[in-house]
Amino acid sequence: MKSKTSFFNKGIILDDLKRFGWISIAYALFLFLIVPLKVIMINSSKQYAYDYNIIKRMFYFTEGPLQILFILIAPVFTAILLFRYIQVKNSSDMIHSLPVKRSVLYRSHSLVGVLLLVIPVIVNGFICVFLDIVMHLGKYYSSHDVFQWIGTTIIICLLFFFMCISVGMVVGSSIMQGMLTYILLVLPVAIAILLSENVDGFVYGFVRNDNNIEKFSPVTRIWKMSVRYNTDFINKISMNEIIVYAVICIVLYLFGMFIYKKRKLEAVSKSIAFKELEYVFKYGVTFSAMLVGGIYFRVTQKSVYWLLIGFLIASLIGYFAAEMIVKKSIKVFKNVKGYLIYVVIIILVIIGVKFDMLGYENKMPSMNSVDSVYFSESFDHLNYYKHNRDVYFDKKDIENIYNFHKQLIEEKSKNRGNNNGGQNRRVIFIYNLKNGNKIQRGYDVSLGDYTKYLKPIYESKEYKKMNYDILQVNSSEIEKIIIHPFANIKGETVIINPNDIKEAIDVLKNDINNETYEPNSEQIRPWANIEFMMDDNNFKKYPQLIDERNNKESNVHLPWKKSYILFDQWLKQKGYLEGARITSKDISYALVEKVDNMEEWLQKSKNGKVKIDENSTKNLKITDKNQIETCIRIYKDEWRNKSARYIIGFYSQDGQNIQYGSFSEKDLPDFIAKHFKNIATQYF
Repeated sequence: MKSKTSFFNKGIILDDLKRFGWISIAYALFLFLIVPLKVIMINSSKQYAYDYNIIKRMFYFTEGPLQILFILIAPVFTAILLFRYIQVKNSSDMIHSLPVKRSVLYRSHSLVGVLLLVIPVIVNGFICVFLDIVMHLGKYYSSHDVFQWIGTTIIICLLFFFMCISVGMVVGSSIMQGMLTYILLVLPVAIAILLSENVDGFVYGFVRNDNNIEKFSPVTRIWKMSVRYNTDFINKISMNEIIVYAVICIVLYLFGMFIYKKRKLEAVSKSIAFKELEYVFKYGVTFSAMLVGGIYFRVTQKSVYWLLIGFLIASLIGYFAAEMIVKKSIKVFKNVKGYLIYVVIIILVIIGVKFDMLGYENKMPSMNSVDSVYFSESFDHLNYYKHNRDVYFDKKDIENIYNFHKQLIEEKSKNRGNNNGGQNRRVIFIYNLKNGNKIQRGYDVSLGDYTKYLKPIYESKEYKKMNYDILQVNSSEIEKIIIHPFANIKGETVIINPNDIKEAIDVLKNDINNETYEPNSEQIRPWANIEFMMDDNNFKKYPQLIDERNNKESNVHLPWKKSYILFDQWLKQKGYLEGARITSKDISYALVEKVDNMEEWLQKSKNGKVKIDENSTKNLKITDKNQIETCIRIYKDEWRNKSARYIIGFYSQDGQNIQYGSFSEKDLPDFIAKHFKNIATQYF
C-alpha cells in the first residue's frame, strides 16, 4: 500500500486532538482562573484601589507562583503524552507499521502540541483585552502588557515542549524523559553555579554575578521574573531573550526530528536510546556529582584539601550510579577504566587552574585602557540600579582603585584562604575598558589592612555624591525634615521652617564633605535616621533617586552619624536636640557585661536579641553622666561588631532598656577596662 506524501497527516492530527484535547481545555481553564478571573476579582475589590500595578504585575509573573507552575508542567506533560508511543513497545510497533513517514508523524504530533499549548494562552489573552475595553481598566494595565504576557508565555511553553520532545527521542522511558527534561533545563545554571563555587576555591580573584547566571536557563529566568523587589519592580523579558528562545525552539525541533529518524525500534525501554550518548550521560552525571560533592566539603570543612576529597568521593558515586542507570544492573564495579581516564583528565585540569597557567590571577588592564570602574562590596548597585551607582569615572579615583587592586594581587598569598575570623569583606572590581570589554575580579579581604588605599577612595567627592543622596538635592525643594532616633526614646524632631531646613542641609553637607574614612566606622550605630520630605513633582527631577527607592515614597534618607559634629551643634543651638537623639539625660544608668568567648556570645544572641544578665555580680553599673555620654558616643552595633567582647545596655528611670550595644577590646573606655581588670584580679 503506497503512502501519500504530505507535510502533515490529517488522521494523526484529528486522533491526537480527540485524545488529548482535554489538556488544552484544562490548561485554558487554569489560566482563566489565575489571570482573567483574578482581573475581575481585583477590579471589584476596594482593597487594591490604590495599587495600580497589581494587575500589571500579574502579566509579568510577579503575583503568585501558580502561573509559573502551570508553564513548567503543561508543556512537558503534553510532550510526554503525545510521544508516549515511542516508549511503549506495542504502541511503537503499531504506529511505525503505518504507511506514514516518521517525519510526518513527528510534524503532526508537534503541530498538535503547539495548538494545545498556544490556543489557551491566546484565548485568555484576548479575554483580558476585552475586559480592559468593557471595564475601562487602562489605569491597571494596557493591551501591550497582555501581548507581552501572551508572547512570553507561548515562547517559554514551546521551549519546554520541544526540549521534552528532543529528550524523549534520546531516552527509552517516559519517566526518564520527564526527569531529564527538567534537569537539562536547569543544567546550564546549575553547572555555572557549581563550577564558579568550586573555581572560587582555586582561583584568586574569581567572583561570579548571580544576576547574569539566572539567564542561562528559562526555568530560573522565569522564576526570577516572579521575584518582586518592590511594588513597582517589573522584571520584563527582553526582545533579545525572546529571539534566543525562538532560535533554540527551532534547533530543538530540528534536532528532535533528526534523532527520531535515527532512533531504532528496539530502543524502547532502554535508559538511553543511543549507545554513543551513554558516554555523554555517564560523564555528565559524574562531573555534576563531583561539583556538588566539592561544594559540600568546601562549605563544611573550609579547606581545599577537603574540596579535593569531595571531588573524589562524589565523582566515584556519580560514575557508578550512572553506570547502574545505563546498564540497569548493580554489577558495574568492574568497569573502572572509564573512571580512571576521567580522574586523570580532571587532575590535569586542576593542576592547570591551580598554577594559573592562563595568567588570570595577575591580569590587570593598563590604566590608559580603562574608561570607568565599578567598585563596590556587591553586585547589587550594578544589577538593580540604572544610573551608574558605584561606577567611578574620575581619573584620580580610577587610579586609587587600580592601586588598591594591584596591592591585593601582590598580597594574594596573605589573603588567599584567610577569612580573618569571619571579619573579611568582599570587594568587587569591574573595569569597563575603552574597547567595550570588561575585566571582573573579586576578593575577600580584611579592609582594616588596606586603610591607606581605601581612604582616598571613600573620601573622594565622586564616592560621596553617589552614596549621599542629600548632596544631589536642592535644599529649597525640601518641605520638611524628620529626625527619627534609633534608640528607644519617645518622640521625634520635626523641622518645617524653610530657613532652618536650608541651614540644616547646608550643615549636613559640610559634615559629609568633611567626613573621613575610618575602618569599621559603620559599626558605630548612628544617632538617628534623617528623613527629608519632598513633593512628588520635585522628586521626579532626580532619576537616580527614583531608581534607588524601594517603594513609592518620594523622600531622601540619611543616617545621622556620630561624626557629624556640626549638625549636632546646630541642633543644640536651635533647640532641636532634645528628642532628636538619645542623650545622657534620657539614661538613668548603663550596665556592662563581659562575654568571655564566642560560645557564650552565641548563647546570648540565640533568640535574635543580645541581652545582659542584669543580676550578675560581675557587671559594671555606670551612673556618672559624663561616662554615660562617653559610652553612647562610641558604642558599636552588637550585631555588626564582629570582635565584640562586651555588651552594654542603657536603661531609663523606670528600668526599661533603651538600647543595647557592644565594645571590642581595642575601643573599650578606660573606666570599663579598669573595672573588669580588677574583677579578673579578684577571681584569679
